[in-house]
Amino acid sequence: MKNQIATPPRLLYTGLLAMLFLLSTTALADGPRDNAADIGAHEYGGQRVVAQYSGRTLFAELPSSVRVGAVIAAADENFRSHGYTVLDKDSTDDEGRCVAHAPGKDITRVVVRSKRGAHGTEVTVVYEPFGEEELSRYHFDGILQHLSK
Repeated sequence: MKNQIATPPRLLYTGLLAMLFLLSTTALADGPRDNAADIGAHEYGGQRVVAQYSGRTLFAELPSSVRVGAVIAAADENFRSHGYTVLDKDSTDDEGRCVAHAPGKDITRVVVRSKRGAHGTEVTVVYEPFGEEELSRYHFDGILQHLSK
């Protein structure tokens, strides 16, 4: 049996096939790029607000015109309107937090923190103890709705 050495055109063809295969499997795994760009987009005052979820924390930055106290008050109203028990609420001009206990769940609680950032008002939502992106986004949307009233 002869040793076959791949010629440059054959290497090029094989390389192109491998690249196409990798690109197609990556595209299938990630889904359509247009939809992926919309994940995390929320609406506030006619503006698009992007909220990023990492670990257990949802993070967003609202316009600097939104006061920290208003965010915490909106979180309080949102939780109470969904039957949550507010365990702790505290805010100053610079930072604040609201902690609520989920109804019917022994250890689950949601913590909303807000503080003045360099470019706006920062908001984080953490669903404790394990994190829950969908519920964190749900409460963030509720906070934005209460802020818009």
